[in-house]
Amino acid sequence: MGNVRRIFVEKKDAFAGQAHDLAGELRSYLGLSDLKGLRILIRYDIEDLPDEVYRMAKDTVFSEPPVDNLYEEHFPMEPEDQAFAVEYLPGQFDQRADSAVQCVRLLDESVEPLIRTATVYVLKGCVGEETLARVKDYCCNPVDSRIAQEEKPKTLEQRFQEPEDIRSFEGFREMDEESFRALYDSLGLAMTYRDFQFIRAHFSKEEMRDPTVTEIRVLDTYWSDHCRHTTFSTEFRKITIDEGTYRAPVEAALREYLTDRADVYGSRAKQPLVFDGQVKADPAEAENTVSETAVSEPVRNAVSAAAAYESEAFAAAASEPEAPAAAVSGTAVQDKFVCLM
Repeated sequence: MGNVRRIFVEKKDAFAGQAHDLAGELRSYLGLSDLKGLRILIRYDIEDLPDEVYRMAKDTVFSEPPVDNLYEEHFPMEPEDQAFAVEYLPGQFDQRADSAVQCVRLLDESVEPLIRTATVYVLKGCVGEETLARVKDYCCNPVDSRIAQEEKPKTLEQRFQEPEDIRSFEGFREMDEESFRALYDSLGLAMTYRDFQFIRAHFSKEEMRDPTVTEIRVLDTYWSDHCRHTTFSTEFRKITIDEGTYRAPVEAALREYLTDRADVYGSRAKQPLVFDGQVKADPAEAENTVSETAVSEPVRNAVSAAAAYESEAFAAAASEPEAPAAAVSGTAVQDKFVCLM
């Protein structure tokens, strides 16, 4: 540990299409008409790679001599040029670095190097601090990347803090109504208060414990409009099944679905929807007369005109607050609904 090498790889001008294209974007989108040019270099920080393997990898793994220029430790640039580097955030997958490690191990399978990469942008010409900041914002997506430090690290080994235990909502089941309502208001959930009460009833009767923060957030995600988009509420008012090899099993599945749907909802039944997750695999479950969630056999390979939907049981309950408590058990079920595209 501690022997970190740094190399920069840059496409030769005739092959630097990405750099030329980006320079055009900056001139067009950001109005940088004074920009004289732009260079892009890939920076590799490499640790725990023996000298012999490093020499072989320089011109085989990290660069292609006919089209690339390779610089070790530093690269040349004009005094008036401005440079910055962008790297992935910790925890983000760096595909270039992962590929480099795998390719290096093809040269010597006994080595286990650490490799980190960054993309270096060099703005040619006199560029002010304000313009540089705008270019950084354009080139760096803060969702997965950050501006990298120029200084070479002493080691590439990463150490992370041990995460704390997942917190539970202590007293969730025993809270009085006023405190429970205050908790709901403080969480900013997508679900309704009735949904939140339904979850409490489930954890009180079925789980016999308080839920964790993670469980509430996951359930809220399944309840949200983002997961149950408004298009899922599209009604099927007329369903036709074309002639073909799979017409008979598709028709049988549709009849079974409509029969079970009527048994479950009775007078509350409405038009079949695109996403009808609240219908269970077995109508007996709706009456809580089975000990475990039953799994029906979906229609297999019903050509491109039909698709069987699979959902988690608690996703089904999410779209119908009055659904039976067994619906939140997390057991996977197969909906008998066949979606005709």
